[in-house]
Amino acid sequence: MRFMTLSFIVILCSSLAACDGAGRLPTDPQGDSEVTTPTVKSEHALENGRVSGGGLIVEGPWRVSLAGQARVLGGPATPIWANGVQFDDVDGHWVLQLHRVSAPQVDRATFRSTRVQRLQFFPNAGAVGCTAGARVHLEGALDGVSGWTALVIVVDGSGGNDDTVRLLMWGPSGEEYRTNFDFSGESTCAGERRTGLDSGNVTVRFPFPG
Repeated sequence: MRFMTLSFIVILCSSLAACDGAGRLPTDPQGDSEVTTPTVKSEHALENGRVSGGGLIVEGPWRVSLAGQARVLGGPATPIWANGVQFDDVDGHWVLQLHRVSAPQVDRATFRSTRVQRLQFFPNAGAVGCTAGARVHLEGALDGVSGWTALVIVVDGSGGNDDTVRLLMWGPSGEEYRTNFDFSGESTCAGERRTGLDSGNVTVRFPFPG
């Protein structure tokens, strides 16, 4: 698995107009050749823990892309289920574009995070081929409308392969969308109903001890 530079936010802003709210990703949900997977890069650094990456999931007519990064700034780790840990002193930015999904209230819309609420890491997903799990909790806006939250669940596949992702979104009125409405569950470790990335890459670095 190749590592990618933390300058990906600059790449994301310049190529996808993701940071200034100027518009959606320049893609046509109607055509496969037009769907652009965000390019994200990061590099190894001695941090307390982070998750970064991006990619595209495709199944039949449905297409969703994502790109982002989040990192632990400091603070204590709180133990959670499955031998995981949670951090609340975090930052980062994510963009989720639903090129075509079955839920009309979010179809062809773009979610941009305004704050990373917390990061959860799972040091052992507990199944062969499933390692380096993370859950990124986000606040943000959908097509400029605030009051939305999203959960990005990723597992960095064993040996640089089989990266998986699951996205959940809530609006002011409650839950609006889960990717498993449209995409087959291809893994059951570190959270059920994740779908394999059809293109792209995610990287999870666990918090360093102490």
